[in-house]
Amino acid sequence: MGIKTMPFVTVEQINAMRAEALLIEASNANLRTMLEEARRAIGDHYAPNDCYATGPMTGDAYRDLVECPACRFIAMYDAAISRATGEGQS
Repeated sequence: MGIKTMPFVTVEQINAMRAEALLIEASNANLRTMLEEARRAIGDHYAPNDCYATGPMTGDAYRDLVECPACRFIAMYDAAISRATGEGQS
């Protein structure tokens, strides 16, 4: 086996990668803040008494007439925050 060499990387490329990493980090923080505000906007939601349907919006009869968008969002939110904080992982 021969020796593998790394391709030459310039300082400018390293700085560009760092800048991109910072943008991604900021985007993730903004996304989390936005999700937390959406969850706060929904407030207390007790299924089935607080559930609702949107009516014809997506063309999917189940999503439009049966599935509660608040319940779906809360389930997705809880899963995402759990993954982000490492809760529920062993």
